[in-house]
Amino acid sequence: MCRPPQAPLNLLSMKGSCGHASGRPVRVRSALRREGSNF
Repeated sequence: MCRPPQAPLNLLSMKGSCGHASGRPVRVRSALRREGSNF
């Protein structure tokens, strides 16, 4: 994914992941969980 390291979850929720899943923090959170991130 195109997210910078140590990026806050709220920032990911606003911008979305690489421009997709924008405005859907739940989906972004699920994607991060699949990667095994610390968010």
